[in-house]
Amino acid sequence: MIAGALSRRYARALVEAVAQPAAPPAAAAAAVGRDLEAAGRDLDAFVGLLREHRDLRALFANPGVQRRDKEAILGRLTAGLGVGPIVSTFLGLLLEKGRLGHLEIVVRTYHDLVDERLGRVRAEVATAVPLDAATQTRLADRLAAVAGKRVVLETKTDPGLLGGMVARIGGTVYDGSLRAQLGRLREQLLRG
Repeated sequence: MIAGALSRRYARALVEAVAQPAAPPAAAAAAVGRDLEAAGRDLDAFVGLLREHRDLRALFANPGVQRRDKEAILGRLTAGLGVGPIVSTFLGLLLEKGRLGHLEIVVRTYHDLVDERLGRVRAEVATAVPLDAATQTRLADRLAAVAGKRVVLETKTDPGLLGGMVARIGGTVYDGSLRAQLGRLREQLLRG
């Protein structure tokens, strides 16, 4: 719980830092949205790098490595990834405070806060086969009607579904898979 609350505090601070409008108020809303999205991509790129390279995670977690060495490595990594200055500074702060190990939780929370701020929700959708762009758009529109917010799809394929799809929005699961439909049919036949 403490790690979650602390991660939320860090994520909220980053959202507020990124959302400081530099443009006139009329253009600020669109600019803030773009800035929040760009910071999210920077965070995702850095998290992806750490996932790929276990030795980097170990280096940043190793108390025997001097902090200035870690800072230099972090600086080279963020520059190589093209990470913006606010996110670079933020990652440096996490390193300084010994919280870089919580980065994945902070990033998930950051994305949740950005979604909330931009009036959207993420839907995790699993299908038996990949969806084309037109089908994804139609599905996002239908889920938006149900959720009452703009929907961002995160799709994956699951051949075990046989057909149909399973969508999760927050804690709600919409199961339209062939397996679920067959299960409901079986229950009806057993009752009738």
